[in-house]
Amino acid sequence: MTEESIDAIQVIEATIRNCQKSQLKFVAGSAQFTLLKNRLYALEVGRDLLNGHTDITVEALVEAQAPIESIIHKTEKALSNQKKTSPVIKRMTLLLAAMTAVQTAIINQLSAKKTPH
Repeated sequence: MTEESIDAIQVIEATIRNCQKSQLKFVAGSAQFTLLKNRLYALEVGRDLLNGHTDITVEALVEAQAPIESIIHKTEKALSNQKKTSPVIKRMTLLLAAMTAVQTAIINQLSAKKTPH
């Protein structure tokens, strides 16, 4: 496992903890609760992929794509609105790198599963 993967997994695990804490603030079935549930699922799939799990179903990979793309888009948007001296730039940059690694891993895994062996 590369150092980049280890760093990405640490960022993902921290993000999972933050989403779990945030989810407690919302009523089950609400839009915010469901959004966080979907993000948590996608983050867990991404973490598993980066940890080398190859037994993830195509359905799980496809389901994880949209929330990961959403996190990437929102992080890029937030980064573009930050001042160069903002203390959150490093955290957002790390999150963006981790989500990009997950997105790449999902794409690679989907390609591997579609290619006949």
